[in-house]
Amino acid sequence: MLTENKLVSLLLPIYNETSLTTIENICKQSYKNIQLILLNYNTDINIQVPDVCSHYPLDEENVDILNVDPESPLGRDLLKLVKGQYLISLNHIDELDDSFIETALNSAEQYQSDIVLLENCDFNENDGNYYFHTNLFNEETVTAETVNKHFQTFPRHKTYLTNPYCKLFKTSYVRDNNIDLAHDLIPKSYETDKISYVKETLYVYRKIKEELISVIVPVYNVENYLHECLDSILNQTYQNLEIILVNDGSTDSSGKICDDYAAKDGRIKIIHQENGGLSDARNKGLDAMTGQFVTFVDSDDYLGNHCIETLYIHAKTCQADIAIGKYIEFEEDNKLFVFPNSQNSVNKIEMLTGEQCLEKCHRYFSFIAVTAWAKLYRANLFNDNTPYKSIRYPVDVLHEDQYTTHKLFFKSQKNIFVDEYLYVYRRRENSITKTQLSEKRIMDEIKGFEEKIIDFALLNKDMTYLKEYYIYLLNQHKTYLENHQQQDCEVYEYIGKRLMTYFNWQDKP
Repeated sequence: MLTENKLVSLLLPIYNETSLTTIENICKQSYKNIQLILLNYNTDINIQVPDVCSHYPLDEENVDILNVDPESPLGRDLLKLVKGQYLISLNHIDELDDSFIETALNSAEQYQSDIVLLENCDFNENDGNYYFHTNLFNEETVTAETVNKHFQTFPRHKTYLTNPYCKLFKTSYVRDNNIDLAHDLIPKSYETDKISYVKETLYVYRKIKEELISVIVPVYNVENYLHECLDSILNQTYQNLEIILVNDGSTDSSGKICDDYAAKDGRIKIIHQENGGLSDARNKGLDAMTGQFVTFVDSDDYLGNHCIETLYIHAKTCQADIAIGKYIEFEEDNKLFVFPNSQNSVNKIEMLTGEQCLEKCHRYFSFIAVTAWAKLYRANLFNDNTPYKSIRYPVDVLHEDQYTTHKLFFKSQKNIFVDEYLYVYRRRENSITKTQLSEKRIMDEIKGFEEKIIDFALLNKDMTYLKEYYIYLLNQHKTYLENHQQQDCEVYEYIGKRLMTYFNWQDKP
């Protein structure tokens, strides 16, 4: 039996008021010498240490609150608060056995461990069953080599090893090795042979109830890519899907491929229509959807296996209206994957208002793209009445997202950015959304941006970054047209007039 001379720091994220109920579970632990650090992601919740300690039997000296700043690295900030020799990262909806901390600490002391891994089980709210994950390792001590092998070989092990929960870390090991518990763990996080494994199930990971998610896929002449796209959707770890394929007048075998897939999977609905363009196809999908959430996939792109589940879990956990993921670019001609640096974030997740999302959209090196894809939306954003009526994509224009995404962010109250690559965006010739710049494409993008400016002005929104990006966009297109000897075209003249008109605009409030 341990004497309670080792302080254990517990990291508990707070996304909403229900997150605080996890503290009750912590107070029941048999091991009492703890420091509780509350990571407040929700600026709408004003949490004070005296209030927490008045509701729960905790010592004010060992309760700290960190209001998470999206612009500051969380991993660095929280380590400044950690007082314990050991630390444990918790998920706010999970459950601990009363002996969890004591058992983990016993193992750490017995084997002088830098890391203690414990078995866990999943409670699935959808069917009410518990699913146990046991015998991840054979021995009570594990080497870095063994962990790395399991990372590479076994998906079940990788899922467990990647998340920071159900583990105890020696604080000095975390500091010395710059381990960022605000992000997913990687093989480098386990570069020690002082790892012990507890063969007891003392941690319950709660899998939240799954709502229906509509996946809208506009399809047009993509017979060479459609199989990969649809397979990536059908193979999602999140399975409660309504998959709406809108065949937009394809002249190749894309329509037949859609029919073949629908015959094999009852979740697929097909709309065949004459060619109306990407916006019209998306709108038909929006009119037909019945899900509580909706996401868009371009039919020549594809998803990572955990894409929808990851976005959904974060949207539900944080009660967000829009969940935003990162994307990888795949260059079809060169067969290369490109990881845009502009998407880098200091934290694994960031909770943002709609206006903060728009600000990041308009910074030159922002990590939030204006695209419809790589995002999960609450369906009512498209159908509620305020401040916009039903939102749909404008037909007969290119760069339709430029006209639409800001309206969705205006309607949103709370959004979550997830620092994880979830979507693969394919760059290729002949794609509706990826063809080289044409006069119409340039003009439509500028017009879309100008419509956005009007919307910002009508709602009295801050246009600081919008103004800067608009001038930047005009100059970028002007340079492109000059480099391609197209100074005599109508759009070049239009850009010149706009630059003259807005030359002094940057200095106005």
